[in-house]
Amino acid sequence: MLACSGSPVVKPRSFIISCADAGARLTDTHWSNWGPSEASGTTRFALNLCTPYCAASPISYFPASTVRLSAPVTTKHGTFFSKLVVRYRLHGRAKIFAISWKGDPSL
Repeated sequence: MLACSGSPVVKPRSFIISCADAGARLTDTHWSNWGPSEASGTTRFALNLCTPYCAASPISYFPASTVRLSAPVTTKHGTFFSKLVVRYRLHGRAKIFAISWKGDPSL
């Protein structure tokens, strides 16, 4: 994984997913598995729900969420996971937040 600063991170307890506004991030993360093809664990997921709109919305926190990293790719900076999936609950309903960095020209 690459931090917003461009430096590599391994098993981060906190990680900003959306560098532009820090509107999605992992906090208090505990990794139960970290291998060459995938990593998984639990996290307190933080997300700006953009209600009524992003600039006026506070960050919402979702404890006991799960996180999974997969799809490693080799880049000029090294090998990194290119896919992140967080499963969390919003108002009692299961939700999925997924992002892929595959093909990102900055890598």
